[in-house]
Amino acid sequence: MTVRTGLDRIAAADPDAVKLVRGARIGLVAHPASVDARLRHAIDVLGDRGARIEVLFGLSLIHISEPTRPY
Repeated sequence: MTVRTGLDRIAAADPDAVKLVRGARIGLVAHPASVDARLRHAIDVLGDRGARIEVLFGLSLIHISEPTRPY
Protein backbone atom coordinates (compact mmCIF):
# COMPACT_ATOMS: atom_id res chain seq x y z
CA MET A 1 0.00 0.00 0.00
CA THR A 2 1.37 3.38 -0.98
CA VAL A 3 0.58 6.48 1.03
CA ARG A 4 0.59 9.82 -0.80
CA THR A 5 0.03 13.28 0.55
CA GLY A 6 -2.72 15.46 -0.87
CA LEU A 7 -0.07 17.59 -2.57
CA ASP A 8 1.41 14.48 -4.23
CA ARG A 9 -2.05 13.46 -5.44
CA ILE A 10 -2.55 16.91 -6.96
CA ALA A 11 0.92 16.80 -8.55
CA ALA A 12 0.11 13.39 -10.08
CA ALA A 13 -3.10 14.85 -11.58
CA ASP A 14 -5.40 12.59 -9.55
CA PRO A 15 -8.82 13.71 -10.88
CA ASP A 16 -10.51 13.62 -7.45
CA ALA A 17 -7.79 15.82 -5.94
CA VAL A 18 -7.37 18.20 -8.88
CA LYS A 19 -11.08 18.99 -9.08
CA LEU A 20 -10.85 20.43 -5.55
CA VAL A 21 -8.23 23.02 -6.52
CA ARG A 22 -8.77 23.80 -10.22
CA GLY A 23 -10.09 27.35 -10.44
CA ALA A 24 -10.23 27.70 -6.65
CA ARG A 25 -9.03 30.86 -4.94
CA ILE A 26 -6.57 29.60 -2.34
CA GLY A 27 -4.82 31.09 0.66
CA LEU A 28 -1.73 28.97 1.23
CA VAL A 29 0.16 28.60 4.50
CA ALA A 30 3.59 27.31 3.50
CA HIS A 31 7.30 27.44 4.15
CA PRO A 32 10.34 26.22 2.19
CA ALA A 33 9.71 22.57 3.12
CA SER A 34 6.17 22.59 1.66
CA VAL A 35 7.14 20.32 -1.23
CA ASP A 36 5.90 17.21 -3.01
CA ALA A 37 7.84 13.96 -3.45
CA ARG A 38 9.74 15.50 -6.40
CA LEU A 39 10.69 18.54 -4.25
CA ARG A 40 8.47 20.96 -6.16
CA HIS A 41 7.04 23.66 -3.93
CA ALA A 42 3.31 23.67 -3.17
CA ILE A 43 2.92 27.06 -4.91
CA ASP A 44 4.15 25.56 -8.18
CA VAL A 45 2.20 22.31 -7.87
CA LEU A 46 -1.08 24.06 -7.13
CA GLY A 47 -0.53 26.68 -9.83
CA ASP A 48 0.23 24.00 -12.41
CA ARG A 49 -3.13 22.39 -11.64
CA GLY A 50 -5.12 25.58 -12.09
CA ALA A 51 -5.39 26.89 -8.53
CA ARG A 52 -5.35 30.65 -8.03
CA ILE A 53 -3.05 31.46 -5.12
CA GLU A 54 -4.63 34.66 -3.79
CA VAL A 55 -2.78 34.97 -0.49
CA LEU A 56 0.46 33.41 0.64
CA PHE A 57 1.34 33.17 4.30
CA GLY A 58 4.88 32.20 5.23
CA LEU A 59 6.93 31.47 8.26
CA SER A 60 8.01 34.54 10.14
CA LEU A 61 10.73 34.15 12.69
CA ILE A 62 10.79 36.84 15.31
CA HIS A 63 13.36 36.83 18.03
CA ILE A 64 12.52 38.92 21.04
CA SER A 65 15.22 39.05 23.63
CA GLU A 66 14.58 39.97 27.20
CA PRO A 67 15.85 43.36 28.25
CA THR A 68 19.11 43.34 30.11
CA ARG A 69 18.46 43.49 33.82
CA PRO A 70 20.83 45.35 36.07
CA TYR A 71 21.87 43.29 39.12
